[in-house]
Amino acid sequence: MQIIIVTSPDCKAGEARIIEEMLQQGVDYAHLRKPKYTAGQMRELIASISARWHDRLVLHDHFELTKEFQIGGLHLNGRHPTPCPGFKGRLSRSCHSLQEVEEHKDGMRYVFLSPIFDYCCPVKLKRA
Repeated sequence: MQIIIVTSPDCKAGEARIIEEMLQQGVDYAHLRKPKYTAGQMRELIASISARWHDRLVLHDHFELTKEFQIGGLHLNGRHPTPCPGFKGRLSRSCHSLQEVEEHKDGMRYVFLSPIFDYCCPVKLKRA
């Protein structure tokens, strides 16, 4: 089994240190999911993580940073459906239906399927 973490989309204090600690403790891959970050902000986050761990980082945005850092993976999604030319690392993808999984699974190390629950129908919890 692989353990994969996905960052909060927002900036968190001490995030680089926390990501490094999680990787040291056995997390396989850390997805840097920061859809509102500029390339400069993402560059700063990656640079603040020891290069030792860069091959276990996965970018959701700013794929061009793979030219500056030895990034291990790219995560494809609706905003970025194709990897940058020449990228040889791991690929993963977000899918939103089983049909999308079937369409996009080839060439992917893994896919994420979400959402898996219908949020239109709230669940009422019974208190004991």
